[in-house]
Amino acid sequence: MSLSKSTNNNSQKNMTVKRVISMASITPSTNRALMPPASSLPRHQLVDALYRAPDTFDFTQAVRLLNAVNSHSSGKNRLSIHYKAAPMPDGDNHEIHAVNADFTGIQLTLAMSALSGVKGVIPDYIYEELLTSIHQEENGLQAFLDIFNHRFFEITYTLRTQRWLLLQHEHDNHVYDRLAKISGLPSHAKSLFRYTLLFGQNSRNVTILKQILNDYFELRIHVDVVHSEKRKLPINAQSTIAKSAHLRNNNALGEGLLLGSQCEVPNSGIQVYIEPENRIQVKQLRSDHHLANSVKDIVRHYLKDDTPVMVYLLILRRYLGSPILSHHDHNAARLGEVDCLAPERYPDKKVKIRLR
Repeated sequence: MSLSKSTNNNSQKNMTVKRVISMASITPSTNRALMPPASSLPRHQLVDALYRAPDTFDFTQAVRLLNAVNSHSSGKNRLSIHYKAAPMPDGDNHEIHAVNADFTGIQLTLAMSALSGVKGVIPDYIYEELLTSIHQEENGLQAFLDIFNHRFFEITYTLRTQRWLLLQHEHDNHVYDRLAKISGLPSHAKSLFRYTLLFGQNSRNVTILKQILNDYFELRIHVDVVHSEKRKLPINAQSTIAKSAHLRNNNALGEGLLLGSQCEVPNSGIQVYIEPENRIQVKQLRSDHHLANSVKDIVRHYLKDDTPVMVYLLILRRYLGSPILSHHDHNAARLGEVDCLAPERYPDKKVKIRLR
């Protein structure tokens, strides 16, 4: 029994030595054991070249390539990228030592400066302990150090690429989302993020709203707050004093008395006035069908409530033309359209035209 146990132990040791020697003699470019299964590989010609010859890519190129492939993949097909430091040098001066992939993601083994590895910064006695544990096939210390190496390589990639203006759109930039939460804006309204501090204020005032509108649209804009509006009284609500009984209305004692045909009704709202500078700008603003809605959206984002907003063009009469009767839709006057019948009279007066 003892003889059989000793022979079994010797055979296991020989198999272990052969396995270590065979693994050490295989280079990353020809190591079929390091190649991932075909089902886990993203189908891309450059990605296939990265797996087969990783030493032909540098670190930044490989990460950009994998990020680009992941950006065009759906949720289940996306592979997470893990970075690992190469613990032992192999004589090459390449940044990428090996590329592995499985169902958990893609792993890049890098021969770069890190906490541990070929160009590590840890003390020598820790590095010696790391090599000893690797020779004893104990990967616990290496796995622990790779937790910090992964974060270090992420920072290295960011520092390398953040100075390249051509690659700014590739960065995982969460600044827009954070600004949107601060200002209460939707994440797609990126054009308004420069006003985050103004949108994020606790108080609201007309001066700041006017400043935002003038700066955003680059037009001469005025903002007024309306607390009431004039409306025409219905006939059954008007008071009439007459001799005949059938002409009298709402004039009995104790019912109150209303004089005139108009009244002011409490109705708070915001009125925005846009003043064009010339005739060409008047034509451009009147043909812009999205201007009124854009102004209303900015006002509502700033006020954060449903206050009624009305947008008007405040135009000098001399900038307007007389209504034209024509069979052309773009030139003819339309029924119900507000316009000036005689603009040549009082040319310096202003006309208010509502935009819808």
